[in-house]
Amino acid sequence: MLLHPFRTVTLTGLKTYWCCGCRRNRWSLWNSNSLGGLRASAPASGGETLAIRITSPHLLAMPFESYGPAVLCAGLLIACQSHPQSQPLLSPGATPPDLLGIDQRGDTHHLTESRGRFTVVYFYPKDDTPGCTKEACAFRDVWNRYRDSNVSLFGVSEDAQASHAGFAKKYSLPFPIIADTSAQWANAFGVHLSNGKASRVSFLLSPDGKVQKVYANVDPGVHAAQVLSDIPNARN
Repeated sequence: MLLHPFRTVTLTGLKTYWCCGCRRNRWSLWNSNSLGGLRASAPASGGETLAIRITSPHLLAMPFESYGPAVLCAGLLIACQSHPQSQPLLSPGATPPDLLGIDQRGDTHHLTESRGRFTVVYFYPKDDTPGCTKEACAFRDVWNRYRDSNVSLFGVSEDAQASHAGFAKKYSLPFPIIADTSAQWANAFGVHLSNGKASRVSFLLSPDGKVQKVYANVDPGVHAAQVLSDIPNARN
């Protein structure tokens, strides 16, 4: 089968290609020269169909059968690694699923274990970087107020547990930091990932487990105290 006049190969059922490392189901226009010129697009609304447009004269001269699944799969992998999710952040009133995660000590946590009290889930890009250290230390410095106000706190990043353990030890962080290496937490909250790193955004959950407030583009140095001011009856 030769390419049709638009020189586009359409793949369906993208879920079968998630073994390539794709954690996203929404696509935008992209270009890559690493495979000799591939161009792919799909509806912004998402779906399971990806159209790959061949732009390399060498590849255009070849029949479709000659490309082989490895080339197409590699193209999908490039697309997955190069483009962020378009899924929006959870909005106030939404209820995140019951997520499970491992913290820096190896302890297992369920998000629903904090039902019945306010919970703060804050996402940050990377351990032991300037902004993330400032934010973590700001939460540490007011940790007693969170604890005394019966407020749960989870830090979350895509770093591994070992990295979290070193980060927490270095800065004496007393609250759990979830190793979200599979991006399960980030995806559930709709947090944007860039090069495998989560955006800096926080969520305040009410005692019934619903999102009460979303904090995007936060100031790492004052954010911890800002969230406390939004919690009714929090200790001063």
